[in-house]
Amino acid sequence: MIHELGKIFQNLTVPLLSYLAHCRIQKYPIQVQADMIDHFNGSMLLTIYDQLPKYIAPLLSEVRQIFEFKEHIVEESEGPLRSASKGVKNITYVGVHVRRTNYIAYLKRKYDTSPVKPDYFRRQMNVFWNNYKTIIFVVVSDDPKCCERELHGDDVVVIRNKSPEEDLAIMSACNHSIIDYGTYGMWGAILSGVDTFVYNLTDSKVAAFEMASLLPNWHIIT
Repeated sequence: MIHELGKIFQNLTVPLLSYLAHCRIQKYPIQVQADMIDHFNGSMLLTIYDQLPKYIAPLLSEVRQIFEFKEHIVEESEGPLRSASKGVKNITYVGVHVRRTNYIAYLKRKYDTSPVKPDYFRRQMNVFWNNYKTIIFVVVSDDPKCCERELHGDDVVVIRNKSPEEDLAIMSACNHSIIDYGTYGMWGAILSGVDTFVYNLTDSKVAAFEMASLLPNWHIIT
């Protein structure tokens, strides 16, 4: 994991697993859950998908320093933003993350719900239209064809044919964020900047929902 992340970020401070080689490993009869951390005196191994907003939120500045993209990724990610600006200065960029494909079945299985409707994104885009004079919405998605069909506009750019790390870097380069669900969009917003709109999935255990409850400039929207 460190090897792969090291290809993307230049200031990682996470030690290699060999750093823990001297530690004694003990098996536990139950799976360690995130909410047990505050009541546990020793070290623990978290499950692979654990996201811990309550520990991330107070350390956002440090997190952004640790996850600083390598220069070549920054340069590649700035290309679409420069092209979209068409030479215009003082543009406000809003990163929009739309998660679809395999997440549609996951939403049905896990929450018995359907994917968010395009109207959610349009309503939040209207908020920015009403507050900023010159604005560009940069849409990142695993289903760009759907986004081109549903979220098209003169000030909307749908990113295509970029790698996941470049997509994340593009989101981080934006001034604000509109996200639906999933930790990818959440991290794009974390590495970005000011206002973030998060779709209300009606489950407070969803990481993005919990993050929004901890940060004053993150807004939960139904």
